[in-house]
Amino acid sequence: MKASVVIPTLNHPEAIKRTLNALNTQTVRADQYEVIVVDDGSAEEHRSAIERFVALLTGIDATFIYQGVNSGKAKAVNAGLRRAKYELVLLTDDDCVPAEDWIGSHIRIHERIRGSASVVGHITLPFEWINASNFCRYINSRYIGNRFNRSGNGKPLVVPPKFFSGGNVSVPLEILIRVGMFNESISRGQDVELGFRLWEAGIPLIYCPNASIVHYAETARDIDRWISVLIKAFYYSVPQFEKLHPGASSRFGHWFLARAQYGQESIHRIVIKYLVRSILHHEIAELLKTILKRMDRNRFFFWPAAFKYVLASACLEAVKEHEQLSKGTIT
Repeated sequence: MKASVVIPTLNHPEAIKRTLNALNTQTVRADQYEVIVVDDGSAEEHRSAIERFVALLTGIDATFIYQGVNSGKAKAVNAGLRRAKYELVLLTDDDCVPAEDWIGSHIRIHERIRGSASVVGHITLPFEWINASNFCRYINSRYIGNRFNRSGNGKPLVVPPKFFSGGNVSVPLEILIRVGMFNESISRGQDVELGFRLWEAGIPLIYCPNASIVHYAETARDIDRWISVLIKAFYYSVPQFEKLHPGASSRFGHWFLARAQYGQESIHRIVIKYLVRSILHHEIAELLKTILKRMDRNRFFFWPAAFKYVLASACLEAVKEHEQLSKGTIT
């Protein structure tokens, strides 16, 4: 089996240089994979640098595609998929650094399962970030690699579709084409939306701990930036996702943040939703956030519950605002 690695990028020449260097030292032979970099409209000086780094890949079939205009990640990845020539597609981002056996691990598990499946690999923040910041330590604990262990019975471990991550995932090209590739009509959350479509088409998502990458996610180094991304996701992406796939959030999403639907859902869920909205308060969350930021480099002050409270409160505020907007009570 051979693989096509597709990487979307935008104005990150130094970051993707690190990614490409890692792809240049994989354990599989160079003729077993190709690399396709899709530049989604970088500024000229960045575009030329990225194209130069792609050309430096040694003995690897490498393609550089320049979109010209920033059209979004979904469109960029789809452009790369249309140029892919091998049966297995691996996706990663320009802020990710794959381990030496990243491609080999993805290929081996697909050869082993011999069926229709998508595979998500292990993701971690850089060790030095985790060691220096409590917030990075908390975010790292939420990554898929720290939520699931290897399957105890030796069988591949199937995980929910919400863990489909464009930073470290592989899918047979034929399957991607069959389900329609990435949805270009939505601005955020395309990874999870595609993962859910694959799931609905009977394509399970399997976790492979050996297919590892290090994620240099700058937003993980700043709680305010992370919250900003979360708010946008819960204000825009979650409602879009629910509109495309009614009921999906109730199965796999953060259903407990939504307003209770009396007469339409179980008493158990209604009680949980009521408790969540009673417990989470924006003012308390802001106070906790101030304390957490001041103590971020104190390794003895690692308080996961407080981080969870702060982030959940921010998400709930976004959900409430969207609910009000939907009712026409705010402009």
